[in-house]
Amino acid sequence: MAIASLGLGCSTGSSTKRPNVLYVSVDDLGTTLNVYGNPQVITPNVDQFATRSVVFDRCYCQVAICSASRTSILTGVRPETSGIVALEHDWQTVLPAPGTELSDAAARDMTARYFAEMTDVDRAFGEILSTLDELGLRDDTIVIFWSGDHGFHLGTNDRWGKWSNLDASTRVPLLMSVPGVSADGSRARGLVECVDMYPTLVELCGLSDAVHELDGLSFAPVLESPDIDWKHSAFSVFGVNRISNRSIKTPQYNYIEQRLPFMPPNFSLYDLVDDPDETTNLYETEPEIVSVLADRLERGFTEAVPTGPPIVFD
Repeated sequence: MAIASLGLGCSTGSSTKRPNVLYVSVDDLGTTLNVYGNPQVITPNVDQFATRSVVFDRCYCQVAICSASRTSILTGVRPETSGIVALEHDWQTVLPAPGTELSDAAARDMTARYFAEMTDVDRAFGEILSTLDELGLRDDTIVIFWSGDHGFHLGTNDRWGKWSNLDASTRVPLLMSVPGVSADGSRARGLVECVDMYPTLVELCGLSDAVHELDGLSFAPVLESPDIDWKHSAFSVFGVNRISNRSIKTPQYNYIEQRLPFMPPNFSLYDLVDDPDETTNLYETEPEIVSVLADRLERGFTEAVPTGPPIVFD
């Protein structure tokens, strides 16, 4: 787990004062933080920052592979558009492969190490925020704390690591404070995506003239009104040399299609409300829901915007 902190000034020579941006990105950070319901992790600085920011409950990355996800985040373009889905080393030589059985002691040790790293990241984050306050810059600075790539399986779904379209791998923490804009101390429960960060910062920094064509959608309105409904769905893909695994997430469901060469297709449907750990595949028992979500997955992300047609189950 690594932390990257990037401080940016949004000035473009205009006389209009624009905010600074403190962008704190933590690799491989899942939603196993105290602010997301896991009191086993000691993160007092993140907990304190949650009272001064908007906590997003449902933020999803577009591909659970480090470099490909960062490419999507830093360009505002989806992997399906850029074609970049797999810039990654084979870390399977370091972590257990999906389905690998670990002893209880080994699993506890790996989890404890991961939690300890999160506490260390929290310490560093606290030092960064203290320096920001000492410099008197907090009121002029957008502060973002999140995972800069994807989530992480800690034994969930018999997996250790990333490399899936399941919730543990694609859902990421996001806490964001925008002085004078964000409803700090609130939680946003609507769906947002990592690909949305680029257009969001473009809007908040007044850089609308410096944009290429984007796939993401600014979620600035959610920062101001966290309880509003937002996107109807979020999309993630996965693959090695090509996209072979696609998913669509709604407020309740995660529907996944896997199509590998020379193998029969595999389909999954999980109820994220009643089964947040995704242990029961409902694909065979909920054909009506599958039909609706398969259709929306095929139609793609352009209809998932707040003004798009809602997803309706009969």
